[in-house]
Amino acid sequence: MSVTLIDVAPSTTWLLVSTSPLDLSTMPVPKARSFALSVVSTSTIFESTPLAIAAAFAEFASAHPGILIENKGHSIALHYRGAPQDREAARTLAECLVAAAGPGLQLLPARLAIDIKARLVSKGSAIDWFMDRPPFRGRIPTFLGDDRTDEDGFVAVDARGGHSVHVGDGFDSVARFRLGSPRDVRRWLGQEARRRGPAAASIRQSR
Repeated sequence: MSVTLIDVAPSTTWLLVSTSPLDLSTMPVPKARSFALSVVSTSTIFESTPLAIAAAFAEFASAHPGILIENKGHSIALHYRGAPQDREAARTLAECLVAAAGPGLQLLPARLAIDIKARLVSKGSAIDWFMDRPPFRGRIPTFLGDDRTDEDGFVAVDARGGHSVHVGDGFDSVARFRLGSPRDVRRWLGQEARRRGPAAASIRQSR
């Protein structure tokens, strides 16, 4: 089924929410004059991951070749894409660390990775923070994502009467809408940037 997602006006303000630090110099983003771009990382407004967990992950990675660590500040991920045989060992370690740390931390399965993050830190909380402030206050949000860490963002956007869009078919998502691939996302954004006026994107409903 094809539906109209949203009408994008020339004054649209774009907010990129990432769980990792962002470098705009290497990021392809809409650059039409009518678009304002605001880029933030959730790591800039939340507390850092406890050092003890980062040290434990570093020790595990040194003993298991192929394991990679991504420390995002507010969370830390153990990527086992290069060492799939160590998946269960990585999960056991993460579960023990979270249990020992108490209720403040949360274990979050990711794509070929395990993420430990502060329980109150999510893309949803970051979106809520910005939607309560100019220039986003009073606007209707649209949020696109392709990972399990985006699910909180979808919930936050839907709660504000916005449009949640899951990209890809990797897993069942709470998002109300779906685009098939990053290519579809680029095509939609390119369409909006070229028109610089009222426009709509046709997507299929996810449920």
